[in-house]
Amino acid sequence: MQKYLTIREDFRRDGLAAHFLVNAMMMKHVAKSIPGNILQIGYPMICEEEFLKCKQMLDEMTDLDIEPGLVGHALKRHIDICTQLIKHHPKASCSTFVPISSPMIKQVFRNDSDYDVLQRAIAMVKLFKKSCSFYNNPIDVALVDSTNHKDPNIVRKNALFTEGLLEAGARRVIICDSQGMSTPSQIEEIFSNLKPFMDHVEFHPHNDNGNGMKNLKTVIAMGCKYAGTAFFNSGERNTMLDPRELLANGIKIKFNRKEFDNFLYAYCKQLPYTPQGCTETVFGNKLIVTGTCYRLLGQNSKIPIKFGFTSDRLIVSKMLNIDHKYVPRELVQYGKKKLLEQNKLVFTKEELIKVFEDYDQNLLKPYQDWV
Repeated sequence: MQKYLTIREDFRRDGLAAHFLVNAMMMKHVAKSIPGNILQIGYPMICEEEFLKCKQMLDEMTDLDIEPGLVGHALKRHIDICTQLIKHHPKASCSTFVPISSPMIKQVFRNDSDYDVLQRAIAMVKLFKKSCSFYNNPIDVALVDSTNHKDPNIVRKNALFTEGLLEAGARRVIICDSQGMSTPSQIEEIFSNLKPFMDHVEFHPHNDNGNGMKNLKTVIAMGCKYAGTAFFNSGERNTMLDPRELLANGIKIKFNRKEFDNFLYAYCKQLPYTPQGCTETVFGNKLIVTGTCYRLLGQNSKIPIKFGFTSDRLIVSKMLNIDHKYVPRELVQYGKKKLLEQNKLVFTKEELIKVFEDYDQNLLKPYQDWV
């Protein structure tokens, strides 16, 4: 008898700008639609309003058959914010992410070695476990761009990072096909080298080249029990696998269609966009909203950049043509606050400049050339 695959449902978190207007009541319906699984509820460090939304969602899901998860980079500030919320909730978890391929490490950390990156991630795992020791909440680590075969050492590095992070206390390591360009044979090569850790390895597929479902079935056949999904195919390029696609392809997951229909009804009634409208407004290869997406796709392309809920200082710097080191975090958070106030998904460059014109002019003095 085939066992159920445990999914990590990312539509709100990996949905980036599009679904951050979804509230706690709607998320309860989503939680009830995928009982026994992991539901990534949000990204609490992006702004104060999102922090409060995540807190409310955690409180609302206390008695549900779901593991609510928070997400952040493998940075002390992000881990500290996650632990503020998680340590009060025995069923909650954290997932953090770190680059692993040489091209991505070079873009993010410049001169850091693989060893430096791994040690930084190990330190963050240990920090989280110490801070959340009362309930022993779990932390999972996603390896970004971990299927990039342009890095000749990618297979070995996946095993090295996985072993080190599990030894440090991580519950699972997530292998991310971040660009969605892998083939089943490439995925098989990576997971074959992870056999000793298979009970603690998860796969995060994307479907850019049409192989997403084949890649997922490959790792399931090899013994992988965990995978990332996103309703409406949400994600930086609208290429994640919808849980309903898994069911249609014979993969067993726990799914309550009635509760999902209740969510859809509330979504369409309360939000100014349909799920498809969100997709068309934010996702796809037509738009860059996050620093990660820019690093993967945007540096040599003509894809437009817009400001959304998970945009960072890099995105603001590229939109306004200034060095990201000189963009105050307070300014970025102010932009996100205005997105929520205006019930919008993204700002164009012109809209962002107008928003920033209303901000503390003392902070803006160095940037008067673009304001």
